[in-house]
Amino acid sequence: MNTDIRLSVNFFTHPKTVKLERQLGLDGVVSLLRLWLWAVQNRPSGALTGMDDEDIEIVSGWPGDSGAFIRAIVALRLLDLAEATYHLHDWQEHNPWQAEAEDRADKARFSRLRQVCPEAFERLKNSGTNAISKAEYVKLTSRRSAGDRQATAEEMPSDTPATAGASLASRQLLSSPCLSSPYHAEEGRESSLRSDSLSGPIVPDVTACSPSEAVQKGTLRKKQAKKQPAEFPKNSEAYQLAVVMRNTLKANVPTLKEPDLQKWAQCFDVAMRNDDRMKDASFVAQVIAWACSDSFWRANIQSPGKLREKFDQLTAKMETEAAKRRNSPQAIPWKSPAQRRFEANQQAGREAKRLLFGEQEVREYRQ
Repeated sequence: MNTDIRLSVNFFTHPKTVKLERQLGLDGVVSLLRLWLWAVQNRPSGALTGMDDEDIEIVSGWPGDSGAFIRAIVALRLLDLAEATYHLHDWQEHNPWQAEAEDRADKARFSRLRQVCPEAFERLKNSGTNAISKAEYVKLTSRRSAGDRQATAEEMPSDTPATAGASLASRQLLSSPCLSSPYHAEEGRESSLRSDSLSGPIVPDVTACSPSEAVQKGTLRKKQAKKQPAEFPKNSEAYQLAVVMRNTLKANVPTLKEPDLQKWAQCFDVAMRNDDRMKDASFVAQVIAWACSDSFWRANIQSPGKLREKFDQLTAKMETEAAKRRNSPQAIPWKSPAQRRFEANQQAGREAKRLLFGEQEVREYRQ
C-alpha cells in the first residue's frame, strides 16, 4: 500500500491552486490534498470508480456547500469526468510510482507463487503471464494447501496392535449418525478399552506415533525437502551488479562490512524482473558507480534495497550533473573520491619533500 505522494514544490503557487483558494478558500485546497491522499491508498490508479459527487466530497472532508467542491475542481480541470467515472487529472503522469502500485503487487505475488506452487507458476509463465491478482493467488494456494493436507493424511502410519482398538472405535464413531453425541463417544471409548483388555497385555510400540506427531513429521519432511534458493552464477547480471556495488563502496567506504553477494544478487534479480526502471543492467551499473562514489549518497546507498528505493532521485541528480558538465565551458573530468584522495596524498608528499630537502635536492634525488 502506498504511504505517500509526489507533490510539486510549486503546488501552492500554481495557477489552479490559487484559483481554487480564491473560489473556496483554504478549505478547498485542504480538501483537494485530502482527496489525493485518500486516492493513493484506495484508488491508486487515479480512477474514482463507484463514487459519485457526494462520495468524493465526503472522503475529501469538504465542509462547505454540497456540490461546490466538485464543481470547482472539475472546472479547474483538477478532476476529469470520462464515461460516467471521475479521474484525477494527469494522476499517472505526476504520480507514476503510486499509480502502478497494484501492478507491482500483482507481479510480486506472481514471483512469490514460484516458491509456494511451482507447478502453477511454470504453467502460467509458459502461457505468457507475469502477474496475478490476489483472488487468483488465494485460489491457487488454497488448492495446494488442500493437496498437502491430503498427502499428510496418506502418510499417517497404519494401525498397530496397540492402537487397533482405538482406531476401530474412531472409525465406528465417524460412521455414526450421532457423531456429536457425548454418549456415543463415551460408549465407543469403553468398547475400545474392553477390546484392548480382552486381547491381552498392551506392549508399547516405539514405532507408533499419534496423529499429531505424524502431521508434525510430515511437515518437517516437506520443509527439509523444500528447495534451497539457487545460487546465482558469477557471470550473471545480478551477481555482477552486486560485485560492482561492493567494489565501488569498498573503494570509497573502506570500513564497509563485507556483504553477502548472493543476497545482493537476489535483490538485484528481483528488481530487474519486477521494476521497469532497472531492466537495463548497464544503466543500473552506471547509477551504482555514481551513487556509491558521491560524497553524499555513498553514506546512504549501501545496499540494493536502498538503491531501488532512491532510484528516481539518483537518476535525476545524475542527469542534472551531466547537464551541468555539458554546459560548462571548461569541463573538468570526473574522478572518484578515492582517486582524488590518492592524488592529494601524492601532492602532499611532494610538498613535504620540497620543504624538508629543498627544490635542488629533490630534483637530484629524482635523477
